[in-house]
Amino acid sequence: MKKKVLVVSYRIPYPLNYGFSIRAYNICKLLSKEYNLDLLTISEGKIPVEHIEALKKIFEKVTIFSHPKIKFWLNAFRGLILGDSLQTHYHLFHDAKNWLLSHYREYDLIFGVHMRMGHYLNVIKDIPVVIDFIDAVSLNYQEAGKVSNGTWGVICRIEASKSLRSELQMIKTVRKAFVSSQYDLNWWEQATGGKFSNLSVLPNGVKEELLERPINPVEEQDAIFFIGSLNYPPNVDGICYFAEKVFPLIQEKAKVELVIVGTNPVTKVMELQKSEGIKVLGYVPDPYVYMERAKVCIAPLRFSSGTQYKALESMCLSKPVVMTSKASRGIEGKDGVHFAVADEPEQMAFKILELFADEKKRRAIGQNARDLIFQKYRWGKIGEALYRELEEVFEKNGSC
Repeated sequence: MKKKVLVVSYRIPYPLNYGFSIRAYNICKLLSKEYNLDLLTISEGKIPVEHIEALKKIFEKVTIFSHPKIKFWLNAFRGLILGDSLQTHYHLFHDAKNWLLSHYREYDLIFGVHMRMGHYLNVIKDIPVVIDFIDAVSLNYQEAGKVSNGTWGVICRIEASKSLRSELQMIKTVRKAFVSSQYDLNWWEQATGGKFSNLSVLPNGVKEELLERPINPVEEQDAIFFIGSLNYPPNVDGICYFAEKVFPLIQEKAKVELVIVGTNPVTKVMELQKSEGIKVLGYVPDPYVYMERAKVCIAPLRFSSGTQYKALESMCLSKPVVMTSKASRGIEGKDGVHFAVADEPEQMAFKILELFADEKKRRAIGQNARDLIFQKYRWGKIGEALYRELEEVFEKNGSC
């Protein structure tokens, strides 16, 4: 008889148009092959019926508590007054928490998604709890505070400390914890000066349909490509930094186009297309067409955590990626072999122009990148590790 697992998530893992949903959906898809899987989640507003129907392909039961956005902001304000992490308090709703208290004993394991569900997971005492942090939120805030000014910079620095405290407490109380990169794991262990025996790296994976997509089906153009959620602070900061500091240096040497694709572009990003050579396309049904046409892809993030899907997907399609050291550290590859790393504007511009001029080098890095994806970043391979870890949790629970 299959064991019953309840996934507790701060948002629905669908549609698959940003990093959280891609990871959460694929992990849940893996879980559904071995366990009877239900979902408890909260939502900012009403969820489209077609999204719920898509989730029912992997979940037997989907329980959603929807609230207007203003209630989330009121939660954050309460968290501020109480001195709590804004990340966890923003998503704290007592109707969802009470439902969990009433039903969690129906399951063999609770699988939490993200540290934002900390206030939900800490009420469970007598059955095993596993959490997928995805990444270290505290690390993201720590680095954002270094490059952000004014009120936002202050908030980032305060939240870095509070979210780190919450993350470390969760690691200590759950049976098993996952994070997508070794760098993030090291960040937590350095914060405590010790090791966590229950903390493991579970990498991000690339979707199978992308792995099966033909390589270079179209002729390349003199274009640089960026993809990412265009309302996500690290992406907004990164692409604006690139457009303002790096791209003009490239334009001095060559006639090149910068193509920006992604959902929900904020005004600051949309205004970039006022500059010559920059196109902000926003959401497109098939972003990989534009990725394939570009000679170079970029991930110019100045603060980040976890593993960047924008880099993994480009690498999967044999595209050379030029990225900052902070964007690359979640990927087990080598600078100059699987991608190119540059942190200063002049250095980044030089490496991009070098790749534009050297097709042989561009192809070699692209092929090495694709090989790395097939070796380490496939969901099938990741699933094997996930099943082993969870069965170990069940075995230890059975012996308690």
